[in-house]
Amino acid sequence: MVEYTRQRHATHPSLEKQYPGIFTAFLQKVRDGIHRGVHKGHCHTEVVLSTFQSDFFSSLATAVSADRSSPYRISNPVSESEAYAAYAWNIALCESLYPALNCLEISLRNSIHQAVSAAFGNRFWFRTQLVGREEKTIQDLDAKFASKVSELEPGDYISECSFGFWVGLFRGTYEQALWTSLLPAVFPYTPRRSRSRSELYARLDRIRRLRNRVFHHEPIWHLPDLPEQHQQIPKLSAGSVRRCWR
Repeated sequence: MVEYTRQRHATHPSLEKQYPGIFTAFLQKVRDGIHRGVHKGHCHTEVVLSTFQSDFFSSLATAVSADRSSPYRISNPVSESEAYAAYAWNIALCESLYPALNCLEISLRNSIHQAVSAAFGNRFWFRTQLVGREEKTIQDLDAKFASKVSELEPGDYISECSFGFWVGLFRGTYEQALWTSLLPAVFPYTPRRSRSRSELYARLDRIRRLRNRVFHHEPIWHLPDLPEQHQQIPKLSAGSVRRCWR
């Protein structure tokens, strides 16, 4: 059973080592609908997905859609049960990434806000220091908050800005405006050799793309470097403990 799942559904065996808890939970969910078939009195190695009948797959195809399930049919040949098991495994992997992504997004935006506010002596620094699409984001929020009766606080804006907004602040456009002196305040435990604006932008943007795949319910199960990407997320969390870098 375990061997079957390894061979058929874990495209990269290292995923099982990286996410043992999630992999075990996934196996348990699959076991709920699986039993070993018996052929002529002998237990054979084929796994029978007894609850996955044709009408069930028909319902799944309607709910999931053929276009969305097609990326999970990368093996040749591949059965309906294997494709949807891979789909379920992808959900489990996305779920396992959520805590790390959540911590990075929250800590990054708060660390940037605190550092830039202190540097410019202005908690509403985002009204004066931004250009292009980031400036447009703030203008759109101004319009959204126009009818708000209570006094606006910086936190009203900070919490509304997307992860892409914060990553965008590390583009070369803001090299002089923000990053000639503020990188140590935003990433206090990042080694100096890795604390350049360009390197941080490349790493954060890579995680942004992964984050978007997770939150938009796209396939990540086939990514060969997924464990390595996962490890990078806590390392980039603003204010992360020093031992993360050892």
